[in-house]
Formats: sequence, structure tokens, C-alpha cells
Amino acid sequence: MPLPDSDRAPGHVEECTVRVDHLEAVHRTLTRFWGGFSPPLDERWRMLFEIAVAEVAANILEHALPPQITLTLRAEDGLVSADFIDTGMGWGGSRDARRVVDDLAERGRGLTIAHVSVDEVAYERLGEVNHWRLVKRL
Repeated sequence: MPLPDSDRAPGHVEECTVRVDHLEAVHRTLTRFWGGFSPPLDERWRMLFEIAVAEVAANILEHALPPQITLTLRAEDGLVSADFIDTGMGWGGSRDARRVVDDLAERGRGLTIAHVSVDEVAYERLGEVNHWRLVKRL
């Protein structure tokens, strides 16, 4: 399904810098981003994308400990993506983040939640730079 007709989509981009104690910048950027769609995207669909974005942002801040993160949200033909760039510590976890998580676990579910909320979760480290990419197709 193509993106709805809008004066800002496709090709609509929002970007923010997230500081260590400033996760609400992610939510404000998502709000601005969604404002670029007319008619608005399906609320459930948006919520799943937002959950994945929030989980990955929180994980980066907690585990990579970067001084800041750059988040770029894009609307392209038939999909929405979120790219996180940071210079924190690299991620050494399993590449298969879709692993089954104990229902009683209080922690360690962020990437699994992201994987079931969007169509693609990718990570790569190039030199000293971490790059996470989330993609959700319409």
C-alpha cells in the first residue's frame, strides 16, 4: 500500500538529536513526523512503529552509553524507517533478536518487541559508529 497523499510524504524526513537524559525528544520528533501525513496513518500501525522506535532508543541510551543519538525518520514509497546513529559502545548481542523471551522476565525484551512491531530491524557497526535501522511497510 503506498503512503497516503500528503504535502510532506513520501520523502518526508524528521530528525532529532537525543541526549542521554532526553528520551522525550524521540516522542516529540515522532509527533512532528506523523503530522506530515494527510490523511493520518492507521493508529495501531503507528503505535507499533513508535513502540519499536522507543525500545531501540532506550536500549541505545542504556547500553551503548553514547553522548547523543541522531534519529532520522523517513517516509518513502510504501514504508517508514527510523535510523539511529551513535558513537557509543558497540552491541555484541545475538543477531537473532527474535528469540523467545521468558514471559516473566522484567528486562531484555526490547529488541524482541521491536522485531515483532516492525518488518525489519538491522544493526551494523562501522568503525566507531553504531547504526540501527527500523523499517515498517505499509
